[in-house]
Amino acid sequence: MEKASLPVLTVAILAENDSNNWEPALSYPLPSEPTIELIDDAIDQVLNFLSWVTEQVAQKDSAAAKREIERAAARLIELAQAKPKAFSAWLLDCERQRLLKKFDGQTTH
Repeated sequence: MEKASLPVLTVAILAENDSNNWEPALSYPLPSEPTIELIDDAIDQVLNFLSWVTEQVAQKDSAAAKREIERAAARLIELAQAKPKAFSAWLLDCERQRLLKKFDGQTTH
């Protein structure tokens, strides 16, 4: 049996799954160059998932809660490791936008 591949995580997917469906944030693969917005949104959803696990699951099934907390922690590590590169790309884009605005302002006078 062939394992189904998951779609690459996007901001749109996270927005579609904003209520109690944290699975995309937890398990969909990150794109090769995730944006800072995607990483921050995914972190928020994983933290919301952890809150739900500790409030709803831990009292009923401590083994399941432990598994889910470990899975969420692994994803948070993955997201944290991707954040510096995404932040650098965001800063470069901000600088590029600033330079373009400056250039556009000079060419219109």
